[in-house]
Amino acid sequence: MTDEPLIDVCDKVNLMQYREKRGEWLYLLNNDEHHAIWKQIMAMIWDDLSFHILNKSRKPNSSATNPLLANFIDRGYILGQVIALRKLVENNPKKPEKGVISLRRLLADLCKNIGLLTREIYVSHDGLPYDYEAVERQWWEQHLGQISNGNHTIMSYIPTTGSGAFNMSKRSHEQFDKLSGVRPENRSRTDCISASVFCTLNRWIEDSGAEAIIKMGNKFLAHAADSVSRASVSIKMEGISINKIAAAHRTFVRVAHVISSDILRDTCYVSVVPCPQYNQFENINLPYVDVKALHDLRQLWDTYTKERNGWLSGVIGELITKPTE
Repeated sequence: MTDEPLIDVCDKVNLMQYREKRGEWLYLLNNDEHHAIWKQIMAMIWDDLSFHILNKSRKPNSSATNPLLANFIDRGYILGQVIALRKLVENNPKKPEKGVISLRRLLADLCKNIGLLTREIYVSHDGLPYDYEAVERQWWEQHLGQISNGNHTIMSYIPTTGSGAFNMSKRSHEQFDKLSGVRPENRSRTDCISASVFCTLNRWIEDSGAEAIIKMGNKFLAHAADSVSRASVSIKMEGISINKIAAAHRTFVRVAHVISSDILRDTCYVSVVPCPQYNQFENINLPYVDVKALHDLRQLWDTYTKERNGWLSGVIGELITKPTE
């Protein structure tokens, strides 16, 4: 790599391994076309907000109170949220680093490779200087020297990337101090992110309430559990509610943010709600069905019902009839 001499990292083997793993981690977070973690989270948040809007719109004498529509919206919302939460916490216990794209898989792989997350790599893997104080002194000496020579057109900015970005390096060291639990006077290139950080992130997921929601969904929605299996879940105790779903959402957003922004020093999202590129309230004030269409809807209902009910006719005859050769 042509820029390797500019990377202020002593352990080059660790650096190469980190770069490879960081690429994998960022792929899971942002870049998989269909199942990137942030895409999963934002789709889940979007569906949740959509439900809140539709739920808020339910007024007397409106189509929103129709039992068909209301049940379809409610059941679809719960099903979608259970599936979204289950995808984010899913893991392969035999090979946690393989198989699924989930927040839990990503967190497990970070824990497994904690030795790659050293201070020098955290600060300097992308070209920032490790010793920011020396670079800052050089910067001031250069520009104060220009002033003494009568040149008052000093650069009005401090570099934010590359080997001259001393301020970004300083901020990275300060952030790593928090993640490692090491005081500034005791800094070392080989300091690692504290294992307690990952324990806390795992505890957040465990305490999020997502597992209870998923368990409920598994027994009553995703799988047709029998009475023995359902006995392990109490609807009264484990019931799915909007508040419980919101609590799980908050946890997953915060865990993903810590990994993305604070641990991997990558994308820092300021919004988790996607911005619609259209008027999301367009036509929401219009009637759902024209009165003139009610006759056709009733006819469709009757036709559909008659056809499906007809599936029960002649079953035994078809069962015992020998196929023609």
